[in-house]
Amino acid sequence: MAGFPKPSEDYFQKRLDPKELLEQNPATTFYMRISGNTWKRHGIVDKDFLVIDRSLEPSHGKMAVVTYMGDFSIRRIGKIQGRLCFLELDEKANIVPVELESDVQIWGIITFVIHRCK
Repeated sequence: MAGFPKPSEDYFQKRLDPKELLEQNPATTFYMRISGNTWKRHGIVDKDFLVIDRSLEPSHGKMAVVTYMGDFSIRRIGKIQGRLCFLELDEKANIVPVELESDVQIWGIITFVIHRCK
């Protein structure tokens, strides 16, 4: 069971600052709001906020915001046969290698997903 400190202890503790928790690199951290439920299976739903760090390197298991022809979308990154690839939601879909000269570019790595409690 979660608990809270006694109210009198508030005077002795520093207030929590969400930015300190969410931004490892403030200069390269951005926020985006999600539209749609395409990634619901991965816990990302309509109107969620993404915290994205553009300084992080892509690696296996990370989620990334990518750009393609001016549009932003989410992709999961996996390592297949030693090579980083964008993995589609549908496991039968094409697997696209992460390449520097590709039309699909990694914009940033998702570090947090923020939901509204209902």
